[in-house]
Amino acid sequence: MQREAINPWAWSLPLGYNQGEVTVGARRVLTCAGQTAVDAAGVPQFAGDMRGQVGLALSNVEAVLAAAGMGLGDVTGMTVYATNVDAALQNFDLMGMRFGTFGAAPPMTLVGVTRLAVPGLIIEITVTAADCRAMQTWRWPWQAPATSSLRRCTPGTTSSTRARPDR
Repeated sequence: MQREAINPWAWSLPLGYNQGEVTVGARRVLTCAGQTAVDAAGVPQFAGDMRGQVGLALSNVEAVLAAAGMGLGDVTGMTVYATNVDAALQNFDLMGMRFGTFGAAPPMTLVGVTRLAVPGLIIEITVTAADCRAMQTWRWPWQAPATSSLRRCTPGTTSSTRARPDR
């Protein structure tokens, strides 16, 4: 799979996300339902605690990705719904810590909502991920065009995004 970060402007890069991303050659795509701060039984946790809820929601995203044989480095898009946008932004460092481990900066949208489906929940995260490990064929690194800004993912690895140096 090849991924190309699309950033006609650089202002989003310090915030930890790309404006867009082109993905070519993925064999498996996962669309993840909204993940919230619930335990394995679906019981809400961390009432009123945005940081706790962001952390658990991210852990639940990772659990869904892992069950599909993927990880945060495979995420190609993310939408975050929050009942308090300011509080969510104050805790986005947790996302940077988790995604930064993989060098990933997936395109992201933060949406303010009046409430979520389950009372007590204040943040919900949906992701889309593309798996490069399921590819049946791949090219040797020296077969890629020398001028390409696309990042090639080889079998057995997770992919990550990077900003194009010319943008």
